[in-house]
Amino acid sequence: RTAVGVVYLRDAFYYHAWSEVWLGEWISLDSVLDQFPADVTHIKFLEGDIDRQIDILQLIGNLKIEVLDGTYPVESPHR
Repeated sequence: RTAVGVVYLRDAFYYHAWSEVWLGEWISLDSVLDQFPADVTHIKFLEGDIDRQIDILQLIGNLKIEVLDGTYPVESPHR
């Protein structure tokens, strides 16, 4: 299924969609960022097809997320 939300890249959160697969439980994977499972920088707001994604557009412009602490693996090319 498709998951939709935001992902933190370099210096900000960006609108993003990624996949979830059923392997006894739903596991997030991100083929764009080459992550299986997808890391904790992915914040999911909903799952569903493109027709559901319109539901979060008004949220994206008004969203405030504050990163309090965090570190990234040195080998991650996306940070």
